[in-house]
Amino acid sequence: MSREYIYYILDHHLGKILGVFIGLVIALAFIFFGFWRGLLFIVLVGIGFYLGDYWDKEKTLPIKIKRLLPPKK
Repeated sequence: MSREYIYYILDHHLGKILGVFIGLVIALAFIFFGFWRGLLFIVLVGIGFYLGDYWDKEKTLPIKIKRLLPPKK
């Protein structure tokens, strides 16, 4: 497979690839952890993704999270 073909596939079908990968991860979480633990796992990963994305964009933690952490000495 050439590099150009891989770039073409990623450029035109990235949503499908990510959707399949996310579906696979959710299915594996349910299989390995059970429904409720798998659902909790997925929710916590989603929260972690949200906080990481916010941190990348704003370079700081949200104010609500800062209140939960102890002050720096």
